[in-house]
This record gives sequence, structure tokens and C-alpha cells, in this order.
Amino acid sequence: MKLLELEHIIEINEAIYRQSLSDKNIEYSGKNDYPVSLDKLKKLIENAPQDSLIEIATYYFKNIILLQPFPNANHRTALLAAEYFLQLNGKNLEYTKDEITSFHQTLFSIQFRIYKTYEQLGIDVLTEKKNEFYQYCKKFIEAHLSD
Repeated sequence: MKLLELEHIIEINEAIYRQSLSDKNIEYSGKNDYPVSLDKLKKLIENAPQDSLIEIATYYFKNIILLQPFPNANHRTALLAAEYFLQLNGKNLEYTKDEITSFHQTLFSIQFRIYKTYEQLGIDVLTEKKNEFYQYCKKFIEAHLSD
């Protein structure tokens, strides 16, 4: 099984940023104001579980969202990182824009209910028990996984 490397996740976020420069419909701000939290990303990589594809994809998805290591586009980076991980291992995610929009709206409410914030969290989320936030991310991946 192929796991993600630090460079993969950084490049995904950089690609979103580059797209935002040429497409005004893609939002990305704060790049010059906030540094990337490399320490959090390194811990994310170091703590990746040795589990099933779905569990690992969920780990990346959930934790990039909660760690908020980038100045912007953390949710998009999380989705694309999980998607890229699955592609590296012969699987795909298939979803519509409406499905991912609805997913994120519900995820925001779950996040606030559990963590009481939408702000970045500490690295302790990497080893927390599989809560409702984790399960909701996992269900999205399971429902949209294809070969």
C-alpha cells in the first residue's frame, strides 16, 4: 500500500492556490500572511495508520480538515489528499459538487458540536478515538468509492 508523503499534500494545496490565481471563482487568501504548519503535516504523515484503505483515507480527510495546516483551502486539500491516496492504491472517489457541498455543510455543524470551534486544532486529534466527525468522513468516502 502506498501512503501519502508530505510533498504530496503540500503540492495539492499549492495546486489549489495556483488555480486561484487564474480563476476568480476559486478562493484562496492568506498565503502571504500565514505560514504552512509543516510540523502538523509531518505529524500527520508520521501517525498515518496501518489499516484499510478506507480507514487511512478517512484519517487524511478528517485530520487535514481539523489541523488546518494551510492558510486556506484546508477542506479542499483534505478531500483531494484522500482522493489522491485512494488513486495511488487503485480506487477512486466519485461525487458531485452538490454532494460535497452538502457534506461540508453538515460537517461544519458536527465539527462545532464536538470541538466547539472551526479553528485549527492541535495534533492530539491525530490519535483521538473515532468520533462522529471521523465516522461522517468515513461514510462519505465509503458511499463514493469506486474502482
